[in-house]
Amino acid sequence: MSVTGIICEYDPLHTGHAWLMARAREAGASAVVCAMSGNFTQRGGFAAADKLARAEMAVACGADLVLELPTVWAMSTAERFARGGVEVLTRTGVVTELLFGSESGDMAALTRCADCLDSEDLTAALAAVPEDGRTFAARRQQAVEALLGPADAVLLAIGGFLKGQGPRTVWPKAAQKSGQQVDGLDDVCPFCAPVHRPPVGTPALRHRWRYPADLPVQ
Repeated sequence: MSVTGIICEYDPLHTGHAWLMARAREAGASAVVCAMSGNFTQRGGFAAADKLARAEMAVACGADLVLELPTVWAMSTAERFARGGVEVLTRTGVVTELLFGSESGDMAALTRCADCLDSEDLTAALAAVPEDGRTFAARRQQAVEALLGPADAVLLAIGGFLKGQGPRTVWPKAAQKSGQQVDGLDDVCPFCAPVHRPPVGTPALRHRWRYPADLPVQ
């Protein structure tokens, strides 16, 4: 049985989110489980709607179960946000795959970036980047660019790379993994206008993994 997990905020839930859940169903998922932030978001502010209303929207759009991502993770960095979401989904004992949207749809590039961010080479490359008043994220992107080139490094900028933390969090812990790209579009969200639909061909990436014996949140 295939059970898809989605780490989300749904702040607010729009057609693109519903589209992602629909893609999970079309790809064979028998159930969709969401790990969703509560009344506070990753940016540090209040959510546009309270968590119960957003959870109801998610269920109306295809989710079978919505679990709250604890605030300590929901308001943390992208890495900890993703790790906390994976922890919540893992502890269910039933989720078999992770599904997330990607602006690039390039699984290989996302994998390279994820591996680079966890490599010792990045530490050395980052040390060579001057502390010139830029944010850490900007300096890190320059370091990744030095190692992988600009085409891969730009993935750290688009979408804040929050979605890219999914493979970074899951893959190092996985005993087995595979990726599949799912394309298509249906206007399936009853809550939002069609203007919020993703363009035709927007990719969704699915990743299967086996649960490790333990997945500690660091």
